[in-house]
Amino acid sequence: RAAAELARRLLSRAALRRQARDFGAAQEDLCRALVAEPGSGEARRLARECAMVSASLSSSVLAGAGGDAPVLRAEQASLDKLRRRLEALGYTKLALPCPKRLPEVLPGIGEVVVDEAALGAAAPSDSSAARRRLSDVTLLLARCRPLSALRAAELLGAEAASALLRLSVLSAYLPASGQLLSAAEAVEAVSGTGKYSDAEAEIFSNIALLPCDGLIIAADFDASASGVEGGFEPVLYPAEDTRALLGLCQSRPPAPRVLNIPCGCGVLGLAALKYHAEHVLFVDASARAQSFARFSCHLNGLADKAAFLQLDLASPTPLAAFGGHGPFDAVLSNLPFFPNPDSIVTSSGPMFASCGGGAGKDDGSGALAAILGKCARG
Repeated sequence: RAAAELARRLLSRAALRRQARDFGAAQEDLCRALVAEPGSGEARRLARECAMVSASLSSSVLAGAGGDAPVLRAEQASLDKLRRRLEALGYTKLALPCPKRLPEVLPGIGEVVVDEAALGAAAPSDSSAARRRLSDVTLLLARCRPLSALRAAELLGAEAASALLRLSVLSAYLPASGQLLSAAEAVEAVSGTGKYSDAEAEIFSNIALLPCDGLIIAADFDASASGVEGGFEPVLYPAEDTRALLGLCQSRPPAPRVLNIPCGCGVLGLAALKYHAEHVLFVDASARAQSFARFSCHLNGLADKAAFLQLDLASPTPLAAFGGHGPFDAVLSNLPFFPNPDSIVTSSGPMFASCGGGAGKDDGSGALAAILGKCARG
């Protein structure tokens, strides 16, 4: 009886901490509740949700993908195998709607509804097993729900799954205790070795890996992470306006050297490399966006034709940072944010003011105009 009462109190406190978006502290309470009452289904469910959010907000996600990315180069063979595996499953052909967040209190846990017609059109065969494999890999990579370590290794391949765990693109979790595993422990789980078996552990994705125009694009789920203490400005997934611009990449004439600024997740620059560009420079002020775009270039086998530059458009001399990268035959830009002085657009959250924020503040638009004028050929 005492253990049940302790578990109840811990659950109540965890729920309050979860509402306050203190997910790490909430998860600690839930792990203690599972020790006191191991059979609590509510504690397991909440612990899983908090683990998914905590892992997605971790600074370890793609931490080795910055700079000259030696970590990504070391994992290139595994990423190539992953791309071929996803192509064979039909994932790159899948038409996914823009996902929605569920529920409101949880940043970055997705809800993607894929109907049978979409699965049937993308799956490599009409068999129910092929559609189930495609459905499962979609639920995992779109951050909708975890899979068992055994199933994740089967779908992605143990080598590729291990590479994603080392990069903290994926995480492993023990449902019975609410414990997040270290990257090394997670790799052992998917390979069926070590302390934790593949039957005990679950695998979930810390970021979204979404199919888009035959490419696989890494992105954060949505802007809600910016409202979490210790959070960050997220790398947004390709929304409807970006997807509309992708159609232009297929029909435009060749442009050997392309500038993508600001690049965000890098989808426009990647599409340019796929269809007509020989080289793309990906520029963004966000180190996280640079890491995500670089990872996507490696995942899609296009890293050899890409360069990356972290640059704040509102810096005093942004043009000087370009050095010998230009001039460019085409410039791709789809500005995601606009100034919102004094919260004039009352329905907009803080993210929508991140380029400007107040009257008289530089939003970078002048620098962008100068870059477009100086760096584009003609």
